[in-house]
This record gives sequence, C-alpha cells and structure tokens, in this order.
Amino acid sequence: MHKEQVITMARVLIVEDDRNSRLFLTVVLLQMGYEISEAENAQDALNLFERGEMFDLLISDLRMPGIDGGEFVAMVRQQYPELPTIMASAHVFSENMMSSLPGNTITLLKPFSRDELIKAVTSVVTSVQK
Repeated sequence: MHKEQVITMARVLIVEDDRNSRLFLTVVLLQMGYEISEAENAQDALNLFERGEMFDLLISDLRMPGIDGGEFVAMVRQQYPELPTIMASAHVFSENMMSSLPGNTITLLKPFSRDELIKAVTSVVTSVQK
C-alpha cells in the first residue's frame, strides 16, 4: 500500500488597515502560490486565531488603529512563538522597536516593491524550512 503525499499551500495572514496595501500584498502572494487570509485590523486577526485558524506566515502593518502591529504580534507570539512574521511600516523602525520585535521577524519599509516583498517572504520561509 502506498501512502499518498498530501501537499498543502502555505497559509498567509495579512493584517493591514490600508485597503490598497492589503490588495497589493494579496495579489503578489497569490501569484507566489500562497493561500491568503486577510484582516483589516489586529482584532479581526485575533478573532481568526481564536476560531482555530492556523497560518504559516504572518504579515502585519506596524501602525494600525486600535491594537498596533507590534502589540498584536507580541500577543500572537505568546501562543505561536515560532510563527514567521514580516512587519511593514511607512515609518522608519527605530533601534528600540527593532530590539522589541520577536525573533524570526523581518521588517519592510513602505513603500516596498513587489521584488522586495518576494525577497522578504522567500527569506523568512526559507529560514523556517532549515
């Protein structure tokens, strides 16, 4: 009897309050072959986790209304400490902010290109597979 190998697409959660930025991220990641879930804010994203949704990669804006991205990622990492994360911001990441980000986090300064996004996603996914 042969076992069938089940191949599943990696699931990515995009948490971004700006609709155009969310659309850009979604289109690029779909083209890369990822399955996408979107949340407009941190609370909506937390609700997805509370419902038992699982993700292979988290991409979050840093500055959002309500719970900001840094606080949101810290909350998620309490339950999923190894979840690879990309933090995006239109504001320069200070040394203090960088040191407070959990390990396995890559930062992207907005506006970033399609190629920069692909490089960041590939880098974080490759580091997890090692």
